[in-house]
Amino acid sequence: MSRPSRALVAATLLALVASCGGETPPPALEELQRPVLDRLEASVRTQIETALEAVESLPAAAPAPEKGKAWGALGRLYDAYEFPAAAATCYRNARALAPEELQWHYYSGRLARAAGDLTAADAALAAALAVDGGDPAVRAELGRLRLDQRRLEEAAEVADALVADDPASAAGLLLRAQVAVERRDWRQARSDYERLLVLQPGADRLHRLLAVACRELGDGECARGHLALEGSGGVRLEDPYLATLTDLRSGVNSVLDEALTLYQEGDFESAEKLFAEAVALDPGNARAHLDRGSALKELGRLEEALAQFDEALRLQPTYAKALYNRGVVLAAQGDDAAALAAYEQTLELDPRHGEARFNRANALRRLGRPAEALAAYSDLVAEDPANGRARLGRAVALLDLGRDGEALAALEESDRLFPRSPTFKNLIARVLVTSADPQVRDPARGLVLAQRLAMAAPTVEHVETLAMAQAAVGDFQGAITNLERTLAELKRTGRSEAGTPLARRLEELRAGRPPRDPGID
Repeated sequence: MSRPSRALVAATLLALVASCGGETPPPALEELQRPVLDRLEASVRTQIETALEAVESLPAAAPAPEKGKAWGALGRLYDAYEFPAAAATCYRNARALAPEELQWHYYSGRLARAAGDLTAADAALAAALAVDGGDPAVRAELGRLRLDQRRLEEAAEVADALVADDPASAAGLLLRAQVAVERRDWRQARSDYERLLVLQPGADRLHRLLAVACRELGDGECARGHLALEGSGGVRLEDPYLATLTDLRSGVNSVLDEALTLYQEGDFESAEKLFAEAVALDPGNARAHLDRGSALKELGRLEEALAQFDEALRLQPTYAKALYNRGVVLAAQGDDAAALAAYEQTLELDPRHGEARFNRANALRRLGRPAEALAAYSDLVAEDPANGRARLGRAVALLDLGRDGEALAALEESDRLFPRSPTFKNLIARVLVTSADPQVRDPARGLVLAQRLAMAAPTVEHVETLAMAQAAVGDFQGAITNLERTLAELKRTGRSEAGTPLARRLEELRAGRPPRDPGID
């Protein structure tokens, strides 16, 4: 069936429903919680208020598609000016009134994914694809969602289809490379990153990713060459829907948009200067302070970043994004207690903030509160069984609690769910060779698994796991030789820093101490 006919069939079905058994009752709409607009410039407030008036002035008898268009237009403005909760309500109302309009489903799905509500994002993007299954922007967003969900096979299918339809699809190539990295398929990742660089030579931040791929493939010369070329330019992804949001913005927001483009391209230094210009133009603009803080954070200027987030919160005390980013900086500074407080404040304002929930669990674990961390990770897994990060965190929390048997069972379940990911296999091997529980400890099985991992992908982590397994079965000399050889190669290729955990493990083995710590942070 052709794409236009999908929409035609949808419209026809709606018409048939309306003609059977009387008029179709109007859909139930959500009540809009209007955000406070005081922080915005007068011209922007007028822009939003005009769109709000257009919604409120529509007669009750107005056609549903006309109402949907008005709600969607208001949603785009809220979206453009960083009011995601209000925008999400508007988009959901637009979807209910005009389900044949793809854009409202897409915007809704994109916001839900950004908020960490992957289930809602899935439903919205499915609705968008039902309208037009071939829309590249929607398909790319679906692929990114599948990657977030750790549904790597489906993410790969989306990426392959995008590239098949358009060999120059930056979204498709980048997604396929990201999937390849998750699978440790370094040859595919290298190939796609190289193709992206041919298409976008200015995306020189890709050189670092290529260096990683080359190193994992054992090509030290290639890795050094790419590191020498590394820059800060990111990959540009074409998205007509997001371009529409950008076009709606005016005033100081145009400066912010230019800075945001630089930020997304990885040019954090230039972006920070423009964000500073935006702050100077409008010192009362909380979003400008937030964005400047984000750029400073990327530059490693953490104290300055924290000051910008604090100013954003002074101007807008309920700014969830500023609270969350404040927590990230505090965690990077090692203040997990303050970071935890920031994440919890974020969740009071936005209970569905997925990253804040995950980082809160991490902070609880680092603070020595594994039972609470376990509960937090378990809630995330219950809501989204494909959340690989939360599954890993749950297993590590179980290990912290000394519940090795449950940890092993959880890891094996996750490995069945993600059979192509080495992450869970690697931790399974480490648990088998380090556990003090005789019902769990199985060094021989751990050694077989570690050998397979090291043979398939001789990464630093896998080499360390193999050495741990060798020592666990009594082959200390083999483990020491293995580590010494790897450390020498890392030094030769300029990667000595990456060998820090191996050096610690080597010291332990030289002292004749068998591995007892799985070494997972």
